[in-house]
Amino acid sequence: MSKILLLINLLHHRRSVKPSEIKRVCGISSRSLYRYLNTISAGYFPVIFDRSLGGYRLLEKSGNSIDKLNLDEVVTISLALQSLSKTLNESYQKKIEAILGKLFSSQGMSIEEIWQVFREKIRTMDGEKDHSNILTELIIQTAIFLGKNLDIHLESENTEPIKITIDSPLLVFDNVWAISDRNTEIQPSIPMASVKSAHITSVLRHKSLDIRI
Repeated sequence: MSKILLLINLLHHRRSVKPSEIKRVCGISSRSLYRYLNTISAGYFPVIFDRSLGGYRLLEKSGNSIDKLNLDEVVTISLALQSLSKTLNESYQKKIEAILGKLFSSQGMSIEEIWQVFREKIRTMDGEKDHSNILTELIIQTAIFLGKNLDIHLESENTEPIKITIDSPLLVFDNVWAISDRNTEIQPSIPMASVKSAHITSVLRHKSLDIRI
């Protein structure tokens, strides 16, 4: 992840960057170079090879401002920064707090309240290498808190993850925590443990202050 961020920074601050320079600065192979460029392009930072300049450049720097991040991206970046903060000194931790404030304010809506609920839980995850579950839970709780629709992908043994759209998500407890739809009584509740990933969609519908972790 650190090398991808280094590459994004390199592309952002230069008109173009030759492949040899990218490999030298980032310390990566040719194979990794193309993999990283594809990853960056898939993450809303389109990269092209400009033959006139002989190097790679961002397609539109002006279109990648912080206010164009969606909720999923803000939540994901916030979790990554919070995890990083645990390994830094107090001076850098304060910088990360300032960055988190900018991320939250860029959305034009308050998500600080739900973030505060999760902050302590994130800080206790020192021994866990995979934070996928906490990210999924954080995205789902954010959707519930802000009253937004939600797409979830379920684990599947033989096929691609199964996608389910939930118009009005709600957490319920029946032996285990599960996600349900306020507007659909027929659809059974889905155990949180079976959710592989989640994506916030649509517009604001209602706001629930019932936050559980």
